[in-house]
Amino acid sequence: MPRIEFVMVDAQNQVKNAPIPFETPSNQAFLFTQVSASPDGKYLAGVLATQGGDVVSVLDIASNKVISTWGVGKYFGWHPNSKEILFYQDMGQEPGLWRFHVENSAHKLVAQPPILDITGAAISPDGQLLAYGTNSFDIHQIWISNEDGSAPSKLLESDSVVAVWGWSPNGQYLLYTGEAPIVDTAAEQNQLKSGSQLWLWNRYDQTHKSLSSRFLFGYGFIPVWSPTSDAIAFVGTIHL
Repeated sequence: MPRIEFVMVDAQNQVKNAPIPFETPSNQAFLFTQVSASPDGKYLAGVLATQGGDVVSVLDIASNKVISTWGVGKYFGWHPNSKEILFYQDMGQEPGLWRFHVENSAHKLVAQPPILDITGAAISPDGQLLAYGTNSFDIHQIWISNEDGSAPSKLLESDSVVAVWGWSPNGQYLLYTGEAPIVDTAAEQNQLKSGSQLWLWNRYDQTHKSLSSRFLFGYGFIPVWSPTSDAIAFVGTIHL
């Protein structure tokens, strides 16, 4: 089973200590292939990838007890309120994107698009907006709504596969893929065969901006924002 370790980070994002092991419950109730801490640091979401989808267990760190479990579906991270997770389920009478409360059984359906293949979903850091991507064989869309799913509006409809990767920590930008690529040269056309462009949507002035490098899709190739919102780490390609 994978091991969990903690480090402390100061206001300048510098690591302050050597990794500290964290012992999870010995009854095997908290199984995971990845972990995700709530914004307030009180809970850990353990995500176990199975053949049918993700199974999520939430651990209360103080008591070292599993307080809730959901599955099978797709886990899309924590709500900024640290009390709910964003989880997609396609089974049952109401398939769609849900907010599940980790301390009780409360849950709310926030998106039920006609295209149920949801590729990325995220709530903005201020808790006001929800973004999610949907794909079918020939329809690819990104939607923006209020965080409770109300007032959905289409941000993008594309001929390419779309994906929502997340908001910048300051909440200004949404990182996504799916726009038609900007191609200036034959060399850049060749690069498109092995990658796709990352784009930024500015929620305040409604503008879109592309990043010049090509992003590689694939398991584990998830772009990551810096805590200061001024840099993005991702795996890409260049033409030699």
